[in-house]
Amino acid sequence: MKTYIPESHPDATTKGLQIANIICLVVMITANFLANWLPINGNTTGELSAKYPNVFVPAGLTFSIWSIIYLLLIAFTIYQSGSLFSSKPSARNTIVRYVGVWFWASSLLNALWIVVWHYEIIPASLGVMLLLLMCLIFANSGFYNLNDFLSPKERFLTKAPFGVYLGWISVATIANATAWLVGLRWTSGFEQDTWAIIMILIGFFITIFAATRLVNGYISLAVAWAFTGIVIKRLQSDPLFYTVALVAGLGAVLLLIYSIFLIRKDQHIPQRQTEPKASDLYS
Repeated sequence: MKTYIPESHPDATTKGLQIANIICLVVMITANFLANWLPINGNTTGELSAKYPNVFVPAGLTFSIWSIIYLLLIAFTIYQSGSLFSSKPSARNTIVRYVGVWFWASSLLNALWIVVWHYEIIPASLGVMLLLLMCLIFANSGFYNLNDFLSPKERFLTKAPFGVYLGWISVATIANATAWLVGLRWTSGFEQDTWAIIMILIGFFITIFAATRLVNGYISLAVAWAFTGIVIKRLQSDPLFYTVALVAGLGAVLLLIYSIFLIRKDQHIPQRQTEPKASDLYS
């Protein structure tokens, strides 16, 4: 099938972005590996999380989603590199320009977060996490603007990596903020289970908005997994906090259903069969 994404000529900017994406992804994965292999500052990422206990944090097994995120980002990086050594016009060049600096910037911020988190500079870690979240929002917005011109395969290779990544980092940002408040010994005036339920509901509605706005069910799929982790954690802990588990479980089921609906809908949207106008792409 012919692609109707404008086939951009390669230039120094595009090739620079492709190379930066590769290098920074390697930096991010290396930093995350060293964080737990060394570990950095004597603690693994999970051990540090356990030092700031709260009812919102999901079970440890939930963090296995990082393996999926890495594999998806590697797949995208390989895909976007396909035109790196070519002088011919390619739709991949256009896709690279639409993600812009946000991919490599998010990778460096992820690596930086590992460092400040492991040295327990919690306010700085929250600031870095918010910047990372912003980068992923902009990256996903770039793919949204191209959505109607992408084939189903291209939609998966662009929207799945950054959708899952954005969904997980959204939950991680809430958890990071909660850890900071725990470190400050801040009391919200609510019982900790009530506070956790408020955070779950906020996360749920923000996720629904983002997934709908960006037409990306992979965002809500990642959050559904995170909520499942909260259920598992609460049922394994003492006290159990059944209400938190119930709310998180209901949220997970609803988000899973909505994810399937959005992904199926997106994959069945016909690719635009006319050459795009500039106003279609850059609106």
